[in-house]
Amino acid sequence: MAGGSWSDYTYDPPFDTTLVNLPGIRDPRELALVEKFTVALRVRDLHAGDIAYPAYGDVESLRNLHLALYQDLYGHAGELRTVEVGVEHRDRIATVAEVRPVLEAACALAGDPAWHRMDPEDFAWRAGEVHALVEYAHPFVIGNGVTSREFLADVVSVGPYSLDVAAMGWPSGPLAVSAVSRETDGTYRAYPGPGVAVAIHRALSVDGEALQAARDRAELAPTREVLAAVGDPGSVQVFADRRAVEDQWWRDRVWAKQGRTAPGISR
Repeated sequence: MAGGSWSDYTYDPPFDTTLVNLPGIRDPRELALVEKFTVALRVRDLHAGDIAYPAYGDVESLRNLHLALYQDLYGHAGELRTVEVGVEHRDRIATVAEVRPVLEAACALAGDPAWHRMDPEDFAWRAGEVHALVEYAHPFVIGNGVTSREFLADVVSVGPYSLDVAAMGWPSGPLAVSAVSRETDGTYRAYPGPGVAVAIHRALSVDGEALQAARDRAELAPTREVLAAVGDPGSVQVFADRRAVEDQWWRDRVWAKQGRTAPGISR
């Protein structure tokens, strides 16, 4: 569906508060109930492994996730937002032009291979940064909260951590307790509010053996600081090369998930 105006996404008056939907429901309250039930079934299938969506780890991953969750209701499922949000939300939600670069920033953080070196507190804060960026991007006309939480849970699940989104007890107004700034180089940086980070930390569980195994592999080489202290530039380079190899090993293990071959949005 082409965007540009909210009227492209809603019915004509007097039903202009209802999003155009595949079942043809005009009553917004009825649509909300149907959406809640339908999406809950899709989330259940996702958690059970009965839904697979391709292109994991990038913006297309988010689009395909949204498509998987909302395809039963909206023809624009999986499409990035092309309409601006209301003026009252402009300080907390990205403009249309910012949507993709902000999502790319979130995916870059999610794809950082250094996650396996973090303790649960630091890991929760990094996850909070990813969440804050996706929420700020607000990439879809509907379903941003569900999609961002499920994306975050899936990002977490590939490592030694898991995240129970139902147990997070999300603080009210997560957008209001997070901030995003545009840096001078054009990149975006997230500042998640402590409530979000605490909620994520509370819902994390850790596979201690898997975490230790990952750290053992990553820390085989001595630290750069120690090598630099002995004044051996060659050893420092050996360390840097080895760390790059280890990070690539982790990146391949984390992001090359199996079973993501279901048809979806073409790249």
